[in-house]
Amino acid sequence: MALGMSVGEIATRSSVAVSALHFYESKGLIHAHRTTGNQRRYDRDVLRRLGIIRVGRNWAFRSPKSPPRWPTCRAIISPAAPIGR
Repeated sequence: MALGMSVGEIATRSSVAVSALHFYESKGLIHAHRTTGNQRRYDRDVLRRLGIIRVGRNWAFRSPKSPPRWPTCRAIISPAAPIGR
């Protein structure tokens, strides 16, 4: 039995394109484990992280003017990450 959810399962449940999942992974916003066959497997907490990313993206598009130093999505997702530079 494979551990975690496949990239297709995550894409379907979150309504996020597979290419976007790969992009978020390359930026360090989400993390996947690799199987021995080199397939990506995601833990369920990735769904919550994708929800936070979606809220942040929606807010950014509605905001007429953002303050110069908003924390990054990584800082919002990871409470231990420092805010700012």
